[in-house]
Amino acid sequence: MPHTAVTNIREWLGRVAERPMHALARVPGASAVLARRCPVCGHRTLRGPPWPLSQELIDAWELDPGWRRMFERREGLACLHCDACSRYQHFATVLLDAFGARPAGHKSLYHFAGSDDFGRLEVAEINRCGVLHQYLRRHRRLHFSDFGSTDPGVPSEDLQQLSYADGQFDLVVTTDTLEHVPELPRALDEIERVLKPRGRHIFTIPTVWDGRKTRQRAVCEGGKVMHLLPPCYHGTWDDKKTDRLVFHEFGNDVLDYLRTANTCTVVKRSPVNPALSVFITTKRATGTADRTDKINGS
Repeated sequence: MPHTAVTNIREWLGRVAERPMHALARVPGASAVLARRCPVCGHRTLRGPPWPLSQELIDAWELDPGWRRMFERREGLACLHCDACSRYQHFATVLLDAFGARPAGHKSLYHFAGSDDFGRLEVAEINRCGVLHQYLRRHRRLHFSDFGSTDPGVPSEDLQQLSYADGQFDLVVTTDTLEHVPELPRALDEIERVLKPRGRHIFTIPTVWDGRKTRQRAVCEGGKVMHLLPPCYHGTWDDKKTDRLVFHEFGNDVLDYLRTANTCTVVKRSPVNPALSVFITTKRATGTADRTDKINGS
């Protein structure tokens, strides 16, 4: 059976299974029977409904009904305790697995982020990772920055020109950020520069795996934004801040755009909802053999 048909069947079964769960979420005591453990906060709870995308974004992104539903589930189905949407839950699961946290007894990001195992890592969170930030900051030496910050206690970092030292971090985390960076290759080179050998960049970028090619919607020339396609924004469509403008829309050739000289990238993709994709880029140790970028969960 073609891959797209298998994906559509899994997506449909997932939606069918979720409908009674959303109704039961309002029934007293239901969570004790039907709850699942959230990999972000660690609580057993039900999940909320999908998050509706704006029609403007659907049209600009040219999403068919199936992919619209998958992205609405990506941004919704939030944990009813911590409000982490599916994207953050999948991110937390991949991070825990990448560091072998669950076999070591850390069942959620909340538990792992406060542990000595995580505390030994040098970690940078570049741009606030939504709900995940309140758990990542349990790391006592977390290097947290937020682009455009006016808070004296929170530095602003430009991914295209980071202030950090070479080889400083074991882990860099970003979520749905790289699509808003004008010069993507420069940002990827900077992240590679600040990683230690075998250091990892774990991140999400919205990717449509329907056979389309990556396309660039805008470029920066001489400090001015030049639109190659009609402007497209993430977040609240009416709140057209420049840091939410989409410069790249990623498709099946996404790994070609993420490749740098000294890294390899693995994609951890949900078999039920391929819109849930987490990328792990690892910086090669000096003298190691070339490794191939690959997609898991296909």
